[in-house]
Amino acid sequence: MSLFKKSNQKEVYAIFDIGSASVAGALIEVGGVEGKPKILHSVRKPMVFQEKLSFKRFVASMLKSLSEVSVELETKIPKTPDKVMCFLSSPWYASQTRFIEVKRETPFIVSEKLLEELMEKEIESFKKDELIKYPELKKSNPKIIESHNIRVRLNGYETSNPIGKKANEAKIAFYVSVSTERVINNISENIKRVFNVEDVEFNSFMVPFFSTMRDLFHDKHRFLLLDISGEITDIALVKNNVLFESVSFPLGTNFLIRRLVSGLKTTPLEATTALNLYIKGESTKAVSKKIKIILDSAKKEWLKVFQENLHHISKHSSLSSTIFLVANKNVAPWFIDTILKEEFHQYTLSERSFEVEFLSSEKFKDLSNFAHNKDKDPFLILEAIFANKTQKK
Repeated sequence: MSLFKKSNQKEVYAIFDIGSASVAGALIEVGGVEGKPKILHSVRKPMVFQEKLSFKRFVASMLKSLSEVSVELETKIPKTPDKVMCFLSSPWYASQTRFIEVKRETPFIVSEKLLEELMEKEIESFKKDELIKYPELKKSNPKIIESHNIRVRLNGYETSNPIGKKANEAKIAFYVSVSTERVINNISENIKRVFNVEDVEFNSFMVPFFSTMRDLFHDKHRFLLLDISGEITDIALVKNNVLFESVSFPLGTNFLIRRLVSGLKTTPLEATTALNLYIKGESTKAVSKKIKIILDSAKKEWLKVFQENLHHISKHSSLSSTIFLVANKNVAPWFIDTILKEEFHQYTLSERSFEVEFLSSEKFKDLSNFAHNKDKDPFLILEAIFANKTQKK
């Protein structure tokens, strides 16, 4: 029987991971009896490395890589996908978790309409009060791309199914993210030129990252999420099972490459190779010494900004010592070593240093299946798990 027949309650989605240094895509089968997604085909294409960032060239490079990914996926699927989902990483979106509290003397019934009205009101408040912090976004026609209930408490008790229940008090935490109309339209049109679909659904990458960690490590109610991509480092605080706050700063893997390009007087490709060999301990002694001096300087700068952002998100709450990290597997050891060798006791709940859990594809082997044995992309796996969860709902 074909994988694509709905009589089996299976569907095939096309998912796209829009990053700051590359674009990836996958065809996934969701809704199977095993309850986990199957990745049928996946591909990742790099964006053009820029020694000096230009946002115009940045967008053009992203769209070119997206086209290449879309064309390859289209050749691997015999029909229109049942759904297309795009997951945006920074800097393609901004987000915030909003909190709503409703108290009434007379018990009220929680309905879908009530929740929608409360969230719509809060979204309007977000547009009015918060987008002023993002002047570039505000003048570029901001567009809400998603809003997710992440926790509902009725009369002080958390519930996963509040609809139809009575309460005097409801506390709702929901996550909202926004992008620009231009970015959303460009991505949508790019995909629709290849796939015959009417709609493209957008989400931020932080939602599947948070959702999967919360489910996978259900004994942990407080932790940090760290996403180190090409141009950006994202940090998110999870507290009491709520994606509480997130911050970003523009120093990712490409920051190290640029330092090596300058310090070694070489090309980006040669700098990338040199960095990978150095991290694996395979550089010659002379080259290793030069690279260490350059990276030690970069380490101080990255740590300074990292610490400033930790200070910001720890103003209202001490941090857990647990960090879940997603990053390019070649450079992840350098960032892990950088974090572990620094003292951050002042930010954590205890006197312990941070414990960094690197999320390789092996961590998700029980949550997903593969139709191939090639390199398994942890970013796409997290997004596939989330897509399968939303399909079941």
